[in-house]
Amino acid sequence: MVRDYANPAEHVTNYLRQPNVANRNLLPRKLDPPELWHPAVDQALRTTGFYHVSRVGQIRGHSALLSALVERWRPETHTFVLPVGEVTVTQEDVLHIFGLPIEGEVVTGWTDSSQDFLVNHSMAIFGSEPVVSSSSKSYIKLAWVRHIRDTQPLDTSESVQRYVRCHIFCLLGTTLFADKSTTYAHAKYLPLLQNFEHISTYSWGSATLAHLYRSLCRASRYDCKEMDGPLDLLFVWAWERMPFLAPIPRQQLALADIPVARRWSHHPRTRAWISKSVASIRHDIDFKEDFVWRPYLGIIIPAELHHHLDVCDTVGPLISFECVEWHPVDRVVRQYGYAQSPPLPAQAIPLDHHCYTLRGVQCHDWSTILNEWIQQWGNRRNSRLRDRNLQPIVDFIPSAEYRSWYGGLFWMYLRLSKLIQQPPYYPPQQPSHFPPQQPPQQPYAVFQSFPYHRPLLPQPSQQSPQPPHYPPQQPPHFPPQQPYAVFQPFPYHRPLLPQPSQQLPQSHRASVDRSARQSHRTPTPDSRASGSIDPHVGINTGRMNVIAAAPSGLDLNAPTQQEVVAEYIPGPSAPAKAGGSGPVEG
Repeated sequence: MVRDYANPAEHVTNYLRQPNVANRNLLPRKLDPPELWHPAVDQALRTTGFYHVSRVGQIRGHSALLSALVERWRPETHTFVLPVGEVTVTQEDVLHIFGLPIEGEVVTGWTDSSQDFLVNHSMAIFGSEPVVSSSSKSYIKLAWVRHIRDTQPLDTSESVQRYVRCHIFCLLGTTLFADKSTTYAHAKYLPLLQNFEHISTYSWGSATLAHLYRSLCRASRYDCKEMDGPLDLLFVWAWERMPFLAPIPRQQLALADIPVARRWSHHPRTRAWISKSVASIRHDIDFKEDFVWRPYLGIIIPAELHHHLDVCDTVGPLISFECVEWHPVDRVVRQYGYAQSPPLPAQAIPLDHHCYTLRGVQCHDWSTILNEWIQQWGNRRNSRLRDRNLQPIVDFIPSAEYRSWYGGLFWMYLRLSKLIQQPPYYPPQQPSHFPPQQPPQQPYAVFQSFPYHRPLLPQPSQQSPQPPHYPPQQPPHFPPQQPYAVFQPFPYHRPLLPQPSQQLPQSHRASVDRSARQSHRTPTPDSRASGSIDPHVGINTGRMNVIAAAPSGLDLNAPTQQEVVAEYIPGPSAPAKAGGSGPVEG
Protein backbone atom coordinates (compact mmCIF):
# COMPACT_ATOMS: atom_id res chain seq x y z
CA MET A 1 0.00 0.00 0.00
CA VAL A 2 1.35 3.42 -1.01
CA ARG A 3 1.38 5.94 1.81
CA ASP A 4 0.02 9.39 1.02
CA TYR A 5 2.73 11.88 2.04
CA ALA A 6 0.46 14.81 1.17
CA ASN A 7 -2.23 13.83 3.69
CA PRO A 8 -2.71 16.94 5.88
CA ALA A 9 -3.90 14.84 8.83
CA GLU A 10 -0.41 13.30 9.22
CA HIS A 11 1.51 16.56 9.03
CA VAL A 12 3.84 17.31 11.92
CA THR A 13 2.12 20.63 12.76
CA ASN A 14 -0.97 18.74 13.92
CA TYR A 15 1.11 17.06 16.63
CA LEU A 16 3.33 19.91 17.84
CA ARG A 17 1.49 20.09 21.18
CA GLN A 18 2.93 16.69 22.02
CA PRO A 19 6.35 17.18 23.65
CA ASN A 20 8.00 14.29 21.83
CA VAL A 21 7.03 15.83 18.48
CA ALA A 22 7.58 19.51 19.29
CA ASN A 23 11.14 18.80 20.47
CA ARG A 24 12.09 16.21 17.89
CA ASN A 25 15.43 16.48 16.10
CA LEU A 26 15.49 14.91 12.67
CA LEU A 27 18.68 12.92 12.43
CA PRO A 28 20.21 13.87 9.09
CA ARG A 29 22.28 11.43 7.20
CA LYS A 30 26.01 11.38 7.80
CA LEU A 31 27.41 14.05 5.52
CA ASP A 32 30.35 12.35 3.83
CA PRO A 33 33.59 14.17 3.07
CA PRO A 34 33.69 15.83 -0.34
CA GLU A 35 34.54 13.71 -3.33
CA LEU A 36 38.03 14.88 -4.30
CA TRP A 37 39.35 14.25 -7.80
CA HIS A 38 42.63 14.27 -9.65
CA PRO A 39 43.49 17.55 -11.44
CA ALA A 40 44.17 15.61 -14.61
CA VAL A 41 40.47 14.98 -15.13
CA ASP A 42 39.30 18.62 -14.81
CA GLN A 43 38.51 19.09 -18.46
CA ALA A 44 36.72 15.77 -18.77
CA LEU A 45 34.73 16.57 -15.63
CA ARG A 46 33.64 19.95 -17.04
CA THR A 47 32.21 18.32 -20.15
CA THR A 48 29.83 16.21 -18.01
CA GLY A 49 28.36 19.18 -16.07
CA PHE A 50 29.52 17.91 -12.63
CA TYR A 51 32.57 20.10 -12.26
CA HIS A 52 30.96 22.85 -10.15
CA VAL A 53 29.12 20.54 -7.75
CA SER A 54 32.38 18.67 -7.21
CA ARG A 55 33.87 21.87 -5.73
CA VAL A 56 31.25 22.32 -3.04
CA GLY A 57 33.27 20.84 -0.21
CA GLN A 58 31.98 19.67 3.17
CA ILE A 59 28.78 21.26 4.52
CA ARG A 60 28.12 20.73 8.22
CA GLY A 61 24.41 20.85 8.83
CA HIS A 62 22.29 21.36 11.92
CA SER A 63 19.66 18.89 13.10
CA ALA A 64 17.48 21.46 14.92
CA LEU A 65 17.50 23.75 11.87
CA LEU A 66 16.45 20.85 9.69
CA SER A 67 13.52 20.02 11.98
CA ALA A 68 12.34 23.65 12.08
CA LEU A 69 12.39 23.90 8.27
CA VAL A 70 10.49 20.65 7.80
CA GLU A 71 7.67 21.95 10.03
CA ARG A 72 7.08 24.74 7.51
CA TRP A 73 6.92 22.47 4.46
CA ARG A 74 3.52 21.82 2.88
CA PRO A 75 3.55 18.66 0.70
CA GLU A 76 0.38 19.66 -1.15
CA THR A 77 1.98 22.86 -2.50
CA HIS A 78 5.74 22.08 -2.29
CA THR A 79 6.37 25.38 -0.52
CA PHE A 80 7.50 26.63 2.88
CA VAL A 81 4.81 28.61 4.72
CA LEU A 82 6.51 31.60 6.39
CA PRO A 83 5.13 34.83 7.88
CA VAL A 84 6.42 36.71 4.80
CA GLY A 85 4.57 34.41 2.38
CA GLU A 86 5.16 31.21 0.47
CA VAL A 87 8.76 30.43 -0.52
CA THR A 88 10.52 27.36 -1.87
CA VAL A 89 13.74 26.00 -3.32
CA THR A 90 13.67 26.56 -7.09
CA GLN A 91 15.71 25.50 -10.08
CA GLU A 92 17.39 28.90 -9.92
CA ASP A 93 18.67 28.00 -6.45
CA VAL A 94 19.97 24.65 -7.69
CA LEU A 95 21.85 26.30 -10.54
CA HIS A 96 23.54 28.88 -8.27
CA ILE A 97 24.18 26.72 -5.19
CA PHE A 98 25.36 23.55 -6.96
CA GLY A 99 26.04 24.73 -10.52
CA LEU A 100 24.15 21.76 -12.00
CA PRO A 101 22.62 21.86 -15.50
CA ILE A 102 18.86 22.51 -15.72
CA GLU A 103 18.18 22.38 -19.43
CA GLY A 104 18.14 18.86 -20.89
CA GLU A 105 16.39 15.50 -20.95
CA VAL A 106 14.67 14.06 -17.91
CA VAL A 107 16.63 11.65 -15.72
CA THR A 108 14.71 8.42 -16.30
CA GLY A 109 15.04 4.92 -17.70
CA TRP A 110 14.75 1.33 -16.48
CA THR A 111 14.76 0.02 -12.92
CA ASP A 112 15.72 -3.64 -13.24
CA SER A 113 16.66 -5.76 -10.26
CA SER A 114 17.86 -8.72 -12.34
CA GLN A 115 21.42 -9.96 -12.09
CA ASP A 116 22.01 -9.61 -15.84
CA PHE A 117 21.11 -5.90 -15.79
CA LEU A 118 23.49 -5.24 -12.90
CA VAL A 119 26.43 -7.21 -14.26
CA ASN A 120 26.22 -5.97 -17.86
CA HIS A 121 26.12 -2.28 -16.98
CA SER A 122 28.71 -2.64 -14.24
CA MET A 123 31.15 -4.22 -16.64
CA ALA A 124 30.57 -1.37 -19.13
CA ILE A 125 31.10 1.37 -16.51
CA PHE A 126 33.57 -0.04 -13.98
CA GLY A 127 35.19 -2.87 -15.90
CA SER A 128 34.36 -5.57 -13.30
CA GLU A 129 31.46 -7.11 -11.44
CA PRO A 130 30.23 -4.96 -8.57
CA VAL A 131 29.99 -5.58 -4.85
CA VAL A 132 26.34 -5.14 -3.94
CA SER A 133 24.30 -4.81 -0.77
CA SER A 134 23.38 -7.98 1.07
CA SER A 135 19.77 -6.83 1.47
CA SER A 136 19.19 -5.50 -2.06
CA LYS A 137 21.02 -6.60 -5.17
CA SER A 138 20.25 -3.29 -6.94
CA TYR A 139 22.50 -1.20 -4.65
CA ILE A 140 26.22 -1.01 -5.31
CA LYS A 141 28.68 -0.43 -2.51
CA LEU A 142 30.29 3.00 -2.82
CA ALA A 143 33.51 1.96 -1.11
CA TRP A 144 34.11 -0.54 -3.93
CA VAL A 145 33.41 2.19 -6.54
CA ARG A 146 35.96 4.52 -4.88
CA HIS A 147 38.53 1.77 -4.99
CA ILE A 148 37.96 1.30 -8.75
CA ARG A 149 38.28 5.07 -9.25
CA ASP A 150 41.46 5.50 -7.26
CA THR A 151 43.22 2.62 -9.04
CA GLN A 152 42.84 4.11 -12.51
CA PRO A 153 46.20 4.99 -14.13
CA LEU A 154 44.74 8.00 -16.03
CA ASP A 155 47.08 7.37 -18.95
CA THR A 156 44.38 6.83 -21.57
CA SER A 157 41.10 8.52 -22.42
CA GLU A 158 39.25 5.34 -21.47
CA SER A 159 40.89 5.36 -18.04
CA VAL A 160 40.06 9.05 -17.56
CA GLN A 161 36.44 8.51 -18.53
CA ARG A 162 36.15 5.52 -16.16
CA TYR A 163 37.59 7.68 -13.40
CA VAL A 164 35.03 10.41 -14.08
CA ARG A 165 32.15 7.92 -14.23
CA CYS A 166 33.12 6.49 -10.85
CA HIS A 167 33.42 10.00 -9.43
CA ILE A 168 29.95 11.01 -10.70
CA PHE A 169 28.38 7.80 -9.39
CA CYS A 170 29.77 8.56 -5.92
CA LEU A 171 28.37 12.12 -6.11
CA LEU A 172 24.93 10.75 -6.97
CA GLY A 173 25.01 8.41 -3.96
CA THR A 174 26.32 10.89 -1.38
CA THR A 175 25.40 14.48 -2.37
CA LEU A 176 22.54 14.53 -4.89
CA PHE A 177 20.39 11.39 -4.58
CA ALA A 178 21.57 10.06 -1.23
CA ASP A 179 19.49 7.60 0.76
CA LYS A 180 19.66 7.08 4.53
CA SER A 181 22.54 4.61 4.33
CA THR A 182 24.98 6.88 2.37
CA THR A 183 27.07 3.79 1.68
CA TYR A 184 25.25 2.45 -1.38
CA ALA A 185 23.89 3.86 -4.63
CA HIS A 186 21.20 2.46 -6.90
CA ALA A 187 22.26 0.76 -10.12
CA LYS A 188 19.49 2.50 -12.12
CA TYR A 189 21.86 5.42 -12.86
CA LEU A 190 24.45 3.24 -14.61
CA PRO A 191 22.82 3.33 -18.10
CA LEU A 192 22.85 7.16 -18.00
CA LEU A 193 26.63 7.17 -17.48
CA GLN A 194 27.50 4.69 -20.20
CA ASN A 195 27.63 7.21 -23.06
CA PHE A 196 30.24 9.68 -21.81
CA GLU A 197 29.37 12.47 -24.27
CA HIS A 198 25.67 12.18 -23.43
CA ILE A 199 26.02 12.69 -19.65
CA SER A 200 25.77 16.49 -19.84
CA THR A 201 22.51 16.37 -21.81
CA TYR A 202 20.42 15.32 -18.79
CA SER A 203 18.73 17.76 -16.46
CA TRP A 204 20.57 16.72 -13.31
CA GLY A 205 19.54 19.91 -11.54
CA SER A 206 15.79 19.30 -11.87
CA ALA A 207 16.25 15.66 -10.78
CA THR A 208 18.14 16.84 -7.68
CA LEU A 209 15.33 19.25 -6.82
CA ALA A 210 12.77 16.45 -7.27
CA HIS A 211 14.64 14.34 -4.71
CA LEU A 212 14.74 17.26 -2.26
CA TYR A 213 10.97 17.78 -2.59
CA ARG A 214 10.37 14.05 -2.08
CA SER A 215 12.56 14.00 1.04
CA LEU A 216 10.80 17.04 2.52
CA CYS A 217 7.38 15.50 1.91
CA ARG A 218 8.38 12.29 3.68
CA ALA A 219 10.07 14.09 6.58
CA SER A 220 7.02 16.32 7.20
CA ARG A 221 5.16 13.29 8.60
CA TYR A 222 4.84 13.34 12.38
CA ASP A 223 6.43 9.87 12.81
CA CYS A 224 9.51 10.47 10.62
CA LYS A 225 12.85 10.15 12.44
CA GLU A 226 15.39 10.62 9.66
CA MET A 227 15.77 12.54 6.44
CA ASP A 228 17.85 11.92 3.34
CA GLY A 229 18.26 13.68 0.00
CA PRO A 230 20.40 16.68 -1.00
CA LEU A 231 20.57 18.30 2.47
CA ASP A 232 23.54 20.48 1.47
CA LEU A 233 21.24 22.25 -0.98
CA LEU A 234 18.60 22.84 1.71
CA PHE A 235 21.04 24.20 4.33
CA VAL A 236 22.75 26.62 1.97
CA TRP A 237 19.40 27.82 0.62
CA ALA A 238 18.22 28.59 4.18
CA TRP A 239 21.44 30.45 5.06
CA GLU A 240 21.35 32.53 1.88
CA ARG A 241 17.65 33.39 2.08
CA MET A 242 17.34 33.83 5.87
CA PRO A 243 20.60 35.27 7.25
CA PHE A 244 19.43 35.06 10.88
CA LEU A 245 19.67 31.25 10.57
CA ALA A 246 23.26 31.25 9.30
CA PRO A 247 26.14 30.14 11.55
CA ILE A 248 28.12 33.29 10.71
CA PRO A 249 27.17 36.63 9.12
CA ARG A 250 27.29 36.71 5.35
CA GLN A 251 29.59 39.75 5.46
CA GLN A 252 32.35 37.55 6.87
CA LEU A 253 32.20 35.15 3.94
CA ALA A 254 34.05 35.31 0.66
CA LEU A 255 32.34 36.77 -2.38
CA ALA A 256 29.84 34.39 -3.85
CA ASP A 257 30.49 32.63 -7.11
CA ILE A 258 29.33 29.40 -8.72
CA PRO A 259 28.81 27.21 -6.79
CA VAL A 260 27.52 29.39 -3.96
CA ALA A 261 27.64 26.46 -1.54
CA ARG A 262 31.42 26.52 -1.68
CA ARG A 263 31.70 29.64 0.52
CA TRP A 264 29.73 27.86 3.27
CA SER A 265 31.98 24.78 3.34
CA HIS A 266 34.30 24.37 6.33
CA HIS A 267 32.77 27.48 7.92
CA PRO A 268 33.46 28.06 11.64
CA ARG A 269 30.56 27.39 13.98
CA THR A 270 30.16 29.01 17.37
CA ARG A 271 29.07 27.11 20.45
CA ALA A 272 25.96 29.31 20.76
CA TRP A 273 24.86 28.41 17.22
CA ILE A 274 25.50 24.70 17.70
CA SER A 275 23.48 24.65 20.93
CA LYS A 276 20.35 26.21 19.39
CA SER A 277 17.23 24.19 19.96
CA VAL A 278 14.26 23.58 17.70
CA ALA A 279 12.12 25.91 19.82
CA SER A 280 14.66 28.73 19.48
CA ILE A 281 14.90 28.42 15.69
CA ARG A 282 11.13 28.08 15.41
CA HIS A 283 10.71 31.34 17.33
CA ASP A 284 13.23 33.12 15.08
CA ILE A 285 11.39 32.06 11.94
CA ASP A 286 8.11 33.23 13.48
CA PHE A 287 9.17 36.76 14.36
CA LYS A 288 12.30 37.64 12.36
CA GLU A 289 10.68 38.40 9.05
CA ASP A 290 13.97 38.82 7.20
CA PHE A 291 13.92 37.05 3.85
CA VAL A 292 16.29 37.81 0.97
CA TRP A 293 14.21 37.57 -2.19
CA ARG A 294 17.05 38.09 -4.69
CA PRO A 295 20.30 36.80 -3.13
CA TYR A 296 22.14 35.99 -6.38
CA LEU A 297 22.21 39.42 -7.99
CA GLY A 298 25.71 40.30 -9.14
CA ILE A 299 27.02 36.72 -9.24
CA ILE A 300 28.95 35.94 -12.41
CA ILE A 301 27.50 32.93 -14.22
CA PRO A 302 29.94 30.70 -16.16
CA ALA A 303 29.41 30.59 -19.90
CA GLU A 304 28.43 26.91 -19.93
CA LEU A 305 25.49 27.68 -17.58
CA HIS A 306 24.06 30.78 -19.29
CA HIS A 307 21.48 28.97 -21.37
CA HIS A 308 20.26 27.04 -18.33
CA LEU A 309 18.96 30.27 -16.78
CA ASP A 310 16.33 30.44 -19.52
CA VAL A 311 14.35 27.52 -18.05
CA CYS A 312 14.80 28.14 -14.32
CA ASP A 313 11.41 29.89 -14.05
CA THR A 314 9.28 27.20 -15.69
CA VAL A 315 6.12 25.85 -14.07
CA GLY A 316 6.06 22.12 -14.60
CA PRO A 317 7.01 18.64 -13.38
CA LEU A 318 10.34 17.56 -11.91
CA ILE A 319 11.19 13.96 -12.81
CA SER A 320 13.78 11.44 -11.66
CA PHE A 321 12.86 7.85 -12.54
CA GLU A 322 9.90 6.96 -10.24
CA CYS A 323 9.99 10.37 -8.51
CA VAL A 324 7.56 13.02 -9.84
CA GLU A 325 7.21 16.42 -8.12
CA TRP A 326 5.86 19.81 -9.17
CA HIS A 327 7.86 23.02 -9.57
CA PRO A 328 5.47 25.69 -8.16
CA VAL A 329 7.25 28.90 -9.12
CA ASP A 330 3.87 30.57 -9.85
CA ARG A 331 3.35 30.64 -6.06
CA VAL A 332 6.73 32.29 -5.35
CA VAL A 333 7.10 34.84 -8.17
CA ARG A 334 8.65 37.38 -5.77
CA GLN A 335 11.76 35.18 -5.76
CA TYR A 336 12.03 36.07 -9.46
CA GLY A 337 11.34 39.80 -8.99
CA TYR A 338 7.60 39.90 -9.81
CA ALA A 339 4.53 41.01 -7.84
CA GLN A 340 2.70 38.09 -6.28
CA SER A 341 -1.05 37.62 -6.68
CA PRO A 342 -3.20 34.78 -5.31
CA PRO A 343 -2.13 31.72 -7.32
CA LEU A 344 -4.20 28.99 -8.84
CA PRO A 345 -4.87 25.78 -6.87
CA ALA A 346 -1.84 23.53 -6.50
CA GLN A 347 -1.18 20.89 -9.12
CA ALA A 348 -2.36 17.46 -7.97
CA ILE A 349 -0.06 14.50 -8.60
CA PRO A 350 -1.50 10.95 -8.50
CA LEU A 351 -0.69 9.00 -5.38
CA ASP A 352 1.13 6.19 -7.22
CA HIS A 353 3.46 8.77 -8.85
CA HIS A 354 4.02 11.14 -5.96
CA CYS A 355 4.61 8.57 -3.21
CA TYR A 356 5.98 5.53 -5.03
CA THR A 357 8.95 3.78 -3.42
CA LEU A 358 11.24 1.22 -5.07
CA ARG A 359 10.79 -2.02 -3.13
CA GLY A 360 11.04 -5.66 -4.06
CA VAL A 361 11.63 -6.96 -7.57
CA GLN A 362 11.76 -4.18 -10.14
CA CYS A 363 11.42 -4.28 -13.92
CA HIS A 364 9.85 -0.97 -14.98
CA ASP A 365 10.46 1.39 -17.85
CA TRP A 366 9.69 4.77 -16.29
CA SER A 367 10.04 6.62 -19.56
CA THR A 368 6.84 4.83 -20.62
CA ILE A 369 5.01 4.90 -17.29
CA LEU A 370 5.57 8.65 -16.84
CA ASN A 371 5.18 9.54 -20.50
CA GLU A 372 2.48 12.18 -19.75
CA TRP A 373 4.71 14.04 -17.31
CA ILE A 374 7.71 13.76 -19.62
CA GLN A 375 5.72 15.44 -22.38
CA GLN A 376 4.94 18.35 -20.06
CA TRP A 377 8.63 18.66 -19.32
CA GLY A 378 9.31 18.81 -23.03
CA ASN A 379 6.85 21.73 -23.28
CA ARG A 380 8.49 23.62 -20.39
CA ARG A 381 9.52 26.69 -22.40
CA ASN A 382 5.85 27.58 -22.88
CA SER A 383 5.27 27.84 -19.12
CA ARG A 384 7.93 30.39 -18.13
CA LEU A 385 7.08 33.24 -15.76
CA ARG A 386 8.72 35.81 -18.00
CA ASP A 387 6.09 35.11 -20.65
CA ARG A 388 3.11 35.89 -18.37
CA ASN A 389 3.42 39.69 -18.39
CA LEU A 390 3.85 39.88 -14.63
CA GLN A 391 4.42 43.23 -12.95
CA PRO A 392 7.93 43.77 -11.53
CA ILE A 393 8.21 44.46 -7.81
CA VAL A 394 10.64 46.77 -6.04
CA ASP A 395 9.94 46.67 -2.29
CA PHE A 396 8.74 43.01 -2.24
CA ILE A 397 5.76 43.98 -0.05
CA PRO A 398 2.77 41.77 -0.87
CA SER A 399 -0.46 43.31 -2.02
CA ALA A 400 -3.53 43.57 0.18
CA GLU A 401 -5.29 40.98 -1.97
CA TYR A 402 -2.47 38.48 -1.50
CA ARG A 403 -2.25 39.11 2.24
CA SER A 404 -5.97 38.50 2.63
CA TRP A 405 -5.80 35.27 0.63
CA TYR A 406 -2.64 34.04 2.34
CA GLY A 407 -3.82 34.82 5.87
CA GLY A 408 -7.15 33.14 5.32
CA LEU A 409 -5.52 29.93 4.04
CA PHE A 410 -2.41 29.53 6.22
CA TRP A 411 -3.17 31.65 9.30
CA MET A 412 -2.66 28.78 11.76
CA TYR A 413 0.85 27.96 10.42
CA LEU A 414 2.35 31.46 10.55
CA ARG A 415 3.20 31.47 14.28
CA LEU A 416 4.01 27.90 15.25
CA SER A 417 5.54 29.02 18.56
CA LYS A 418 2.17 30.39 19.71
CA LEU A 419 0.44 27.28 18.45
CA ILE A 420 2.54 25.13 20.78
CA GLN A 421 2.09 27.47 23.76
CA GLN A 422 -1.69 27.35 23.56
CA PRO A 423 -3.40 24.80 25.81
CA PRO A 424 -5.21 21.90 24.19
CA TYR A 425 -8.61 22.76 22.79
CA TYR A 426 -11.71 21.42 24.53
CA PRO A 427 -15.35 21.88 23.50
CA PRO A 428 -16.99 24.91 25.13
CA GLN A 429 -18.69 24.30 28.44
CA GLN A 430 -21.49 26.26 30.15
CA PRO A 431 -21.03 30.05 30.33
CA SER A 432 -19.45 31.72 33.35
CA HIS A 433 -22.81 33.04 34.59
CA PHE A 434 -25.02 30.29 35.87
CA PRO A 435 -28.48 30.40 34.34
CA PRO A 436 -31.44 28.87 36.19
CA GLN A 437 -31.10 25.15 36.07
CA GLN A 438 -33.95 22.79 35.43
CA PRO A 439 -35.09 20.83 38.51
CA PRO A 440 -33.37 17.49 38.85
CA GLN A 441 -35.15 14.39 37.85
CA GLN A 442 -34.63 12.77 41.26
CA PRO A 443 -37.11 13.76 44.02
CA TYR A 444 -34.40 14.47 46.56
CA ALA A 445 -32.16 17.48 47.14
CA VAL A 446 -28.40 17.58 46.54
CA PHE A 447 -26.44 20.19 48.46
CA GLN A 448 -23.37 21.55 46.65
CA SER A 449 -21.57 24.36 48.40
CA PHE A 450 -19.09 25.00 45.51
CA PRO A 451 -19.70 24.30 41.82
CA TYR A 452 -16.43 22.37 41.37
CA HIS A 453 -16.66 19.58 38.81
CA ARG A 454 -20.42 19.87 38.73
CA PRO A 455 -21.86 16.94 36.78
CA LEU A 456 -23.82 17.97 33.74
CA LEU A 457 -27.47 16.99 34.00
CA PRO A 458 -29.40 15.87 30.91
CA GLN A 459 -30.58 18.97 29.16
CA PRO A 460 -34.32 19.04 28.34
CA SER A 461 -35.56 19.86 24.91
CA GLN A 462 -36.03 23.49 24.00
CA GLN A 463 -39.49 24.06 25.49
CA SER A 464 -41.05 26.55 27.86
CA PRO A 465 -40.03 25.91 31.47
CA GLN A 466 -42.55 23.86 33.46
CA PRO A 467 -43.40 24.55 37.13
CA PRO A 468 -41.94 22.12 39.61
CA HIS A 469 -44.05 19.08 40.30
CA TYR A 470 -44.62 17.91 43.84
CA PRO A 471 -46.40 14.66 44.73
CA PRO A 472 -49.92 15.12 46.25
CA GLN A 473 -50.04 14.94 50.04
CA GLN A 474 -52.72 13.05 51.97
CA PRO A 475 -54.90 15.16 54.38
CA PRO A 476 -54.33 14.50 58.07
CA HIS A 477 -56.55 11.81 59.55
CA PHE A 478 -58.47 12.48 62.77
CA PRO A 479 -60.58 9.89 64.62
CA PRO A 480 -64.32 10.57 64.80
CA GLN A 481 -65.43 12.72 67.75
CA GLN A 482 -67.70 11.46 70.46
CA PRO A 483 -71.39 12.60 70.34
CA TYR A 484 -71.32 14.65 73.52
CA ALA A 485 -70.58 18.27 74.16
CA VAL A 486 -67.21 19.44 75.47
CA PHE A 487 -66.80 22.92 76.86
CA GLN A 488 -63.68 24.51 75.32
CA PRO A 489 -63.33 28.22 76.13
CA PHE A 490 -60.11 28.35 74.00
CA PRO A 491 -59.45 26.37 70.86
CA TYR A 492 -56.56 24.49 72.42
CA HIS A 493 -56.31 20.82 71.78
CA ARG A 494 -57.30 18.74 74.76
CA PRO A 495 -56.31 15.11 74.80
CA LEU A 496 -59.14 12.67 74.85
CA LEU A 497 -59.72 10.95 78.20
CA PRO A 498 -60.92 7.42 78.62
CA GLN A 499 -64.59 6.93 77.79
CA PRO A 500 -67.04 5.76 80.46
CA SER A 501 -67.84 2.12 80.55
CA GLN A 502 -71.60 2.70 80.95
CA GLN A 503 -73.30 4.77 78.30
CA LEU A 504 -76.43 6.79 79.12
CA PRO A 505 -79.39 6.87 76.84
CA GLN A 506 -79.07 9.23 73.92
CA SER A 507 -82.33 11.10 74.70
CA HIS A 508 -81.42 11.77 78.31
CA ARG A 509 -77.96 13.06 77.32
CA ALA A 510 -79.37 15.48 74.78
CA SER A 511 -81.88 16.92 77.29
CA VAL A 512 -79.16 17.47 79.87
CA ASP A 513 -76.96 19.24 77.32
CA ARG A 514 -79.76 21.58 76.32
CA SER A 515 -80.53 22.41 79.95
CA ALA A 516 -76.86 23.14 80.60
CA ARG A 517 -76.72 25.60 77.73
CA GLN A 518 -79.76 27.43 79.07
CA SER A 519 -78.76 27.49 82.74
CA HIS A 520 -76.95 30.85 82.49
CA ARG A 521 -80.04 32.77 81.43
CA THR A 522 -81.77 35.15 83.87
CA PRO A 523 -85.11 33.83 85.15
CA THR A 524 -88.18 35.74 84.08
CA PRO A 525 -91.43 36.17 86.00
CA ASP A 526 -93.07 33.78 83.67
CA SER A 527 -90.41 31.23 84.32
CA ARG A 528 -90.79 31.64 88.08
CA ALA A 529 -94.49 31.18 87.85
CA SER A 530 -94.20 28.15 85.69
CA GLY A 531 -91.31 26.79 87.69
CA SER A 532 -89.00 26.35 84.66
CA ILE A 533 -86.26 28.31 82.87
CA ASP A 534 -87.27 27.54 79.35
CA PRO A 535 -90.69 26.41 78.38
CA HIS A 536 -89.07 24.22 75.67
CA VAL A 537 -87.10 22.28 78.26
CA GLY A 538 -88.94 19.20 79.27
CA ILE A 539 -88.11 19.37 83.07
CA ASN A 540 -90.62 19.73 85.82
CA THR A 541 -90.73 22.95 87.84
CA GLY A 542 -89.70 23.30 91.40
CA ARG A 543 -86.72 21.87 93.22
CA MET A 544 -85.60 18.57 91.79
CA ASN A 545 -82.87 16.52 93.34
CA VAL A 546 -82.01 13.49 91.17
CA ILE A 547 -79.02 11.55 92.29
CA ALA A 548 -77.74 9.13 89.70
CA ALA A 549 -75.96 6.02 90.67
CA ALA A 550 -72.23 6.78 90.64
CA PRO A 551 -70.28 4.61 88.22
CA SER A 552 -67.34 2.57 89.36
CA GLY A 553 -64.10 4.55 89.17
CA LEU A 554 -63.46 8.22 88.53
CA ASP A 555 -65.19 9.52 85.46
CA LEU A 556 -64.84 13.24 84.93
CA ASN A 557 -66.60 13.09 81.59
CA ALA A 558 -69.77 11.61 83.06
CA PRO A 559 -72.76 13.96 82.87
CA THR A 560 -73.57 15.73 86.17
CA GLN A 561 -77.03 16.05 87.74
CA GLN A 562 -78.56 19.49 87.59
CA GLU A 563 -80.68 21.17 90.45
CA VAL A 564 -83.08 23.97 89.66
CA VAL A 565 -84.20 26.23 92.59
CA ALA A 566 -86.55 29.22 92.78
CA GLU A 567 -84.34 31.34 95.05
CA TYR A 568 -80.87 31.24 96.49
CA ILE A 569 -80.58 30.12 100.18
CA PRO A 570 -76.98 30.53 101.52
CA GLY A 571 -75.51 27.69 103.46
CA PRO A 572 -73.72 27.86 106.80
CA SER A 573 -70.27 27.92 105.12
CA ALA A 574 -71.11 30.87 102.91
CA PRO A 575 -69.44 34.19 103.76
CA ALA A 576 -71.37 36.71 105.89
CA LYS A 577 -71.57 39.17 102.97
CA ALA A 578 -73.59 36.58 101.08
CA GLY A 579 -75.92 35.95 104.02
CA GLY A 580 -74.08 33.00 105.53
CA SER A 581 -72.44 32.54 108.91
CA GLY A 582 -68.89 32.29 107.62
CA PRO A 583 -66.01 34.61 108.61
CA VAL A 584 -66.11 38.24 107.70
CA GLU A 585 -63.58 39.30 105.03
CA GLY A 586 -61.65 42.11 105.95
